[in-house]
Amino acid sequence: DQDQITKVVIHLDQKGLLIKVQVISESGLRDLDEAAIEAFRAAAPFPNPPKGIIGKYGIIKIRWDFILEA
Repeated sequence: DQDQITKVVIHLDQKGLLIKVQVISESGLRDLDEAAIEAFRAAAPFPNPPKGIIGKYGIIKIRWDFILEA
């Protein structure tokens, strides 16, 4: 009985359009990992991102963890 965690980094352009969802750590549960990816695809685009979070080359990277508590 252990928490399952999927860690992702989402990549957005400076307009808030989703470029990719990168899984950086799998939970061990395929359904949870796929749900994490699909959640960001369904929620995109993310309009009006703050200028202060736009990184090098105009890319925004946001780390997000999905936790399934046991």
